[in-house]
Amino acid sequence: MQTTLSIPTPTRFDYLTTVDSHGWRDLAPFRYDQDTQTLFRRHRLADGAPIDWQVTQRADGLHLVIESPSPLSDAAHDEIRQAVARVFALDWNPAPFYESLRDQAGYAWVEQGQHGRLLVTPTVWEDVAKTLLTTNTTWGQTKNMAARLCTLAADGCFPLPAQIAAFDAADLAAKTGMGYRAAYLVALAQRVVSGEIDLEAWCDQAAPQIVTALKGMKGFGAYATGTILRLLNHHDALAIDTVARSAFKRLTGSQTAADAELHAYYAPFGAWRGLVLWMDCIRDEV
Repeated sequence: MQTTLSIPTPTRFDYLTTVDSHGWRDLAPFRYDQDTQTLFRRHRLADGAPIDWQVTQRADGLHLVIESPSPLSDAAHDEIRQAVARVFALDWNPAPFYESLRDQAGYAWVEQGQHGRLLVTPTVWEDVAKTLLTTNTTWGQTKNMAARLCTLAADGCFPLPAQIAAFDAADLAAKTGMGYRAAYLVALAQRVVSGEIDLEAWCDQAAPQIVTALKGMKGFGAYATGTILRLLNHHDALAIDTVARSAFKRLTGSQTAADAELHAYYAPFGAWRGLVLWMDCIRDEV
């Protein structure tokens, strides 16, 4: 059964720059069609029912087409709207970020292109899990791991913590190609299921609380911590990896791109330093 919904978008929102803000659009259960500029997702509702939605942009906001096996309630529609609003970071106000860059040479393109808003997933759990998939690997391998994770759920959606917690780490590694990451993801899922950690509560927590929690999670070092904070709209931590180092070399001519160099360069950007670093990572693409 097909349903359509419309979601108004705020001022200073650009659909394409948000979809293209980083690679999440290419990780299952997302899929992006470049020709039609349509973002697809296989999505699980809170009651467990799987649906498929696709999003495009129209003059009045985001246009959703939803495929479901049965009619959806008003509550389900509201749930979908909330999920899509989170995915597109519709509640984030970029004005302070743009204001901070107006006196910084070489960054006018950020505000001109309405960059800075980041595409995320409907849950912190999925964002954290996918961040783990990006550590010490290639982007092609990350995409493969995400796709294989989604085959573990019978409905094709991203697996729930309870589904991952039930796995033996070696078995999960064999099925997904996650290698050592499988043990870290199983351990995290078990802590979520037991109630020891509430990832979704991170949406309302300050950065120091999140950092403290991440320090107790194996597999989440400085790069992963900075990435997760950025996805949660905390932008004062640097997520330094090979992509960031390469971007810094292109930008500054540095031959080494050592951590100390990056920290010194981005320090003047204050609370926005982590997001500015990401803007430098994508500037050649946009």
